[in-house]
Amino acid sequence: MSQPRPVARALPPEQSAWRRALAKVTGARVQPVEVVSVQVHDVIRGHTTLIGELELGDVRPGGWIPQVAAGAGVLAVGRVGRAELEIYTESGHLRHRLAVPAHRKSMTDRYWAAAVEALAAMFHTPEQRARARAMLARTARPSRLPPYRTVHVSRTGDVWVVLSPIGEPETRALVFVGARGAPIEVVIPASIRVLDIDSTYLLGVSTASDTTSVIQLYALPPRLARAAAGQRRASIRGRRSPLRLNGRDDRRSGSA
Repeated sequence: MSQPRPVARALPPEQSAWRRALAKVTGARVQPVEVVSVQVHDVIRGHTTLIGELELGDVRPGGWIPQVAAGAGVLAVGRVGRAELEIYTESGHLRHRLAVPAHRKSMTDRYWAAAVEALAAMFHTPEQRARARAMLARTARPSRLPPYRTVHVSRTGDVWVVLSPIGEPETRALVFVGARGAPIEVVIPASIRVLDIDSTYLLGVSTASDTTSVIQLYALPPRLARAAAGQRRASIRGRRSPLRLNGRDDRRSGSA
């Protein structure tokens, strides 16, 4: 029987540690400077390692916020304002950094509407979603999108960086196999939110309507699946043409 792995958690610091005093408010625009602390707790030894504090960044729809993802003994941390990911061991020691694209797209009407809708979809009733849309529509929008949307660590320790903003017809991601090396570009033919990644599949969800979510399952291509299983091949490293995934969906009623 395998022993439990240490767990990474993003925890709010003590109330006295909140850095509220420097928050700048200009009209409807808010620039928060609060932070969260990231800790790795070893449930076997009962030892906690502090990774550090992350600024919350721009919490408006489509804003740049920090990313923390963990799995298979790998902890990936993306900080606001840095075009890189910090890769830590399960015990909280920094292994290395991975460079990610630094290009930031302009916030267009399409991206803004999609980001607002994604946040509104988190509410359960049509009335709640309508109130959320109205409130968010009065918020000043960011001028640029972050260089990536989300970060994930698969069950086999691969780091996935979703590049495509909400509102794109496809979802593009970079996969760092084993959390190292040159990334593989993967294209998913739908705009999805990633839920889970294993060595052979990717599970995601998209919103088909105000009341229907679509659960989508994608099989990873054999080359990527072999690499994720530890059988790395030189032919897939630094691959220039993206790998395209095909999948099936299961429509479910309710919010995503």
